[in-house]
This record gives sequence, C-alpha cells and structure tokens, in this order.
Amino acid sequence: MNVKEIEVWLKELCQQLEETCNIYIFAGAALALKNLKSATKDIDLIFENKEDRVAFEKALDARGYKKTYKGHPKSDHTGWSLNASGETHLYCPGPYPFRITPSMRKRSNPRFIFRHVNVFVLAPEDLLLLKTYPRDTNSDEAKHMRPDDVSDIKALLTMDLNWTAIRKEIDAQVRNIIDDPNVIDKRSARRVPNRFHLGLSSLKSESNIPTEVILWAKRRSKSLERKRKSIDR
Repeated sequence: MNVKEIEVWLKELCQQLEETCNIYIFAGAALALKNLKSATKDIDLIFENKEDRVAFEKALDARGYKKTYKGHPKSDHTGWSLNASGETHLYCPGPYPFRITPSMRKRSNPRFIFRHVNVFVLAPEDLLLLKTYPRDTNSDEAKHMRPDDVSDIKALLTMDLNWTAIRKEIDAQVRNIIDDPNVIDKRSARRVPNRFHLGLSSLKSESNIPTEVILWAKRRSKSLERKRKSIDR
C-alpha cells in the first residue's frame, strides 16, 4: 500500500468506530507516511486499550477482512489479511515486549482525524528502537536483524534523531518490562538495549551513529545481565 491507499483504508474503517480512540501507526506504514519508503505490504497499529482494538476488529470483520492470527501468549495482538500478500497487525498495548509509553505518545505526530478517531504516527526515534528488536528466525540462533528491518533502519538513520530521547525510552521500556507482571520473560528487559546495541553496531560503518550511544546500550545490557544473575543466585 502507498500513502494514499493507507489513508483511504484507515478512513473507511475509522468512520465505523463510534467511540473516541487513539491509534498509533508504526513499522513500514509509518515509514511510508514519513516518505522514507514508497509503500508497505503490512499495516501495524497500536491501541491504548483492548476495547478500542476490539471495535476496530469488528470494523474489519464487517468489511469482510479475515483474521489470520489470534495472538501469542507473549504478545497480545491479532493479524488480519489485507490482500494476497499483506496483513494488518493490531497490538495492545504494543509489540512484545514494548508498551506505548507517555513519552512515545508525546513524541508521536498527529496524522489523521476521522470522526472520533485520532491517528498518530510514532516518532522516528521510537520507530528506530522498535525496528532493532525483531530478529531473523532463519539466521543462526536468530542473531541477525530481518533484511527489511535493516533497510528501514538505514532510512530512519538519515533523519535528525534525538539520541538522548532514544536512551531515555530504552530505560522506560526496561522499567516497564521489569515492573509489568504480564511480561513473564524478564530477560527481554536486557534484550532491548542489547539488540539495539547489536543492530546499530552492525551498521556503524555505513551511518553517522554516535559511538557513545552504542557503547551506552552495551553497558546498559551488561548491567541488566549482572543484576539478573545476582537475583538468580
């Protein structure tokens, strides 16, 4: 889908919603809306509560879209078929292990208003952080980023990023993971800065990434690992 198709699709669905809600666009669709890529096959959305997501699911069902994914115990989201190759994924309160935080909401850019629905696009800083977490399950020990994510990260790195905001967001996400009883695998707290460090380290030679940011993420990851081991003992 290109920008126009994304806008038309969202408008058709949001106009069926009766209650006020906020929706946050991230991943490939967000990059398309920021003119960092020409199109995307999937549309990924974050909802602030389950009631809003259920209402959106009902709108999808009413328009004939088919549910293809009912969620995983670790990640509360559903997937719906858009066409032969694309899907929409609906998350609440965010893609595992992330949660949409007050700082993410504040940085997000308002894009559309459809009746009662406010549609926002996550800021480049948050898009970058979310893109560094997934791993290519086809690679050895799933250590490598997915090829599409690498391309998207390179596009995001062309922007004037607030690296201090990214560091603060990593800390906010780590605190959420540690404090949230619904996140069973607390090791994911360490993975947030670790995967950020590994992902950006692999692109350091190609992009103007501050070395101190990469080193900070590495130290943060090691600190969390030491704390985990001390607790395990």
